Amino acid sequence: MKYPQSSFIKLMRRKAGQPPGALFVHEFEKAHTTTVRLITFHEQHFQQAGITDVAQLPHLVSANTGTTHWIHITGYADISVFEKIGAAFNISTLTIEDVLNPGHLPKFEDAGDYLFFNLKLLSPKSEQGEYGRNQISLVLLPGVIISFAQYHAPVFDQYIERIEKAAGTVRQRREDYLFYRLADIIVDEYFAIFEQLEEQLFTIEEYLTQDPSVSRATEINSLKKNVYYLRKQLLPTNEAVRKILKTDNPLITKPTFRFFADVMDHLDHLVQMLEGYRETISSLLELQSANNANRMNEVMKTLTMIATIFIPLTFIAGVYGMNFYNMPELAYPWAYPAVLLLMLLTGLAMYIYMRKKRWF
Repeated sequence: MKYPQSSFIKLMRRKAGQPPGALFVHEFEKAHTTTVRLITFHEQHFQQAGITDVAQLPHLVSANTGTTHWIHITGYADISVFEKIGAAFNISTLTIEDVLNPGHLPKFEDAGDYLFFNLKLLSPKSEQGEYGRNQISLVLLPGVIISFAQYHAPVFDQYIERIEKAAGTVRQRREDYLFYRLADIIVDEYFAIFEQLEEQLFTIEEYLTQDPSVSRATEINSLKKNVYYLRKQLLPTNEAVRKILKTDNPLITKPTFRFFADVMDHLDHLVQMLEGYRETISSLLELQSANNANRMNEVMKTLTMIATIFIPLTFIAGVYGMNFYNMPELAYPWAYPAVLLLMLLTGLAMYIYMRKKRWF
């Protein structure tokens, strides 16, 4: 069987020979139009606006000291926007390269002047049977947080509305709290996926128990692949948050570490659930295999019973099929029905005997 290559493998093949930090849009991902929004707020003020000239962002940010500035960028189509953002805020081209790589695993990086957190925003499976995957990259700078989204993220729009309505405490806090909240929103989205996955596991288990004759191997293997993908995203995310808790960069204040510890608890819980799902899938595969073996045993038992009954009948038919000249029964007018009756009684007797022995 030939498996499709992952986006990361395709990227590595395309990057062969390229210098570090080379930026390009990946052909295997449909790049969405790049849009830039600036959300500015403090306790008594909120404003958001679309930005067409990225070069003006440093001026707009510095002109509002004491205010949290959130630059939200959606879509990977226009690489020049990412180059200008990197140059304007002194973000390494290696970091921007990770932002533009949708196949990159979640990671956290303390670059000294800024913090970089790359992770996946997943949504429950669609009708086509695939998870919605949206790479989100967060860059935390003094007074500024920059978020990069591969696709439009409705959960961020909902949170912007909450900020505008002054719901919660984000407008009374620093940008590191917003850094935490965006990460927390992404992690919380995993719970909806796990709820869907758990429901699918219980449904398949119920099917296998109630109707063992129907094979569910395809569905089980599909769930196995989903769990593998979730594990590939969760474990690096878990490790990235652990690194955040260990960093001593002043960009994250001490009170905010307590909130990241809560994110860590959520991730630990999700990882434990995932390990439980892996064991459940292994049990379902064993149950499917046992059902197949039982079904095969039933077939073999039926065939064996039929063969056993027909062995003496075949013997009788073989004896009287030899047609020797001196066989006295050949001359009797009632010999043929008598032999048929004997065969019938023999088969019936064997059937009754096996039923009494509970062989079937």
